[in-house]
Formats: sequence, structure tokens, C-alpha cells
Amino acid sequence: MNRYKLPVFSFIRRYVGGNEDAHDLLQQVFIAAWQSLASYDVDRPLGRWLTAIALNKCRDHSRKAKVRRFFQLSWPIDAADIPDAAPTADQKMNADQDLVLLDRAIAQLPPALKEPLLLTVFEGLSHSEAGAELGISAKAVEGKTRRARQALELQINEWANNF
Repeated sequence: MNRYKLPVFSFIRRYVGGNEDAHDLLQQVFIAAWQSLASYDVDRPLGRWLTAIALNKCRDHSRKAKVRRFFQLSWPIDAADIPDAAPTADQKMNADQDLVLLDRAIAQLPPALKEPLLLTVFEGLSHSEAGAELGISAKAVEGKTRRARQALELQINEWANNF
């Protein structure tokens, strides 16, 4: 657990865009791994196995979040109760804030673009390996990764222009 918690946490945080949800999901990943340890294929790298579990947990989390948002929008809310998520000028100047903005932008990508990007760029998998993990071709991974990078660039430029 000590060896893999940081890389798995980083993967999850980039997927969901927040530390609190990422901590909860990290715990779920290690619980699921512990419960499935008997079915672990020792010929498969442990880090990749944990990343696959994390990917599934993130997908589940995203589906549940959509349902929660639907129900939250069903009840009237006061706009004053909604916190402003935009970073302040001081936060923007902080180098750590750049990482936060990137994580938010990645979290907002659709799963079809986010997953290949995370697996290739942040997890270091080849296009072929990521394609095998996602059930798509290496060429599709390459194209989706390129579109994800373009979408990130547009999103970050849009945020920068708003400040």
C-alpha cells in the first residue's frame, strides 16, 4: 500500500478533480484490491492492476455524481449557498494553483478523452497498453489523447482569459 498509494491517488485526483473525493476513492481501491487479492494474476504488474481498479472506481463515482447532480437540481437552491469555485488572483499566482487548475480541467474532460490521457501521459502506458486496458485500438488512444490535450489547452486558456 505504501508503494502504490501516491501514484494511485494522483491518478484518481486527476480523474475526479478533488482531493476529498480522491481520498475516499483511494480507500475504496485498496479495499477492493484486498477483497480481490485471491484473483490477482501475479504475471500482471501490481500497479497496473491497482490502476484498473481505480479506473473502475472513478467511473462508478462519475456515474453516481451525475445522479446526485440531477437530484440536487430537482430541488430549489439559493444561489448565495453556492460557493464560488473560481480561484482568487493570489491563488492563481501560486505555482500549486496551476496544478489545481490542470486537475480541474482534466476532471471536466469526458471519460472517453480523460481515460486515455491519464493512462498514457500520467501512468506512462504505451498507446497499445492503454488501448488494451480500455478495449480500443492504439490509434484510437493516440487520437483521443491528442483531442484531450487540445481540450485542456482550450479550457486553461479560457480560464486564463477570465482572470
